[in-house]
Amino acid sequence: MSKVEFRLAILGDAGVGKTSLVHRMTKSHFNTHASPTVGASFFVHSVPFEDKIYEFQIWDTAGQEQYHSLASTYYRNAQGVLILFDLTNPNSFFTAQQWVAELLSMNRRYLILLIGNKLDLSFRSVSNETALSYAKNVGIGYIEVSAKTAQNIDNILVEIISSAKDMNFLASLRSPSILRLEETTEIIKKKKFCLFC
Repeated sequence: MSKVEFRLAILGDAGVGKTSLVHRMTKSHFNTHASPTVGASFFVHSVPFEDKIYEFQIWDTAGQEQYHSLASTYYRNAQGVLILFDLTNPNSFFTAQQWVAELLSMNRRYLILLIGNKLDLSFRSVSNETALSYAKNVGIGYIEVSAKTAQNIDNILVEIISSAKDMNFLASLRSPSILRLEETTEIIKKKKFCLFC
């Protein structure tokens, strides 16, 4: 099987569960007492899909404000960006929108997936309708997950692969001329990327 490399960066406020998410994705493990990331952490995770092995090179960035300026160092050469917020924290949703705006304003294109985490909690401050409406308006994907229970975690990377394949994006992975989902309304209509559409 041939190998395809795919670079991902994870952005979001401190405490939204970025490190817990990447540990769950790459190690099938949840750490109740995860320490805050300083700078960034790097993970590699391979996913077999159809006739290829997709090797995800994942940068987990620190969410503290003092590290915000460093984030571009890690997403600059990424093909995809996962932007995480806490479903129980509306401020983190606002920060996620700021990250989206920053990425969309740049003179390059990214495959962006907005992720609402902590779906396992019994209360929430950001409704599915609010987040989904925002994602549709700016042309990005949206999914809700729980890093703690692993709900929908396995779907994240598979959805990225499927959407990238549907958009003929994988042919250009060796050079980061990256695709934005708002240019693929047909894919969104077919519900290929947004699991909650």
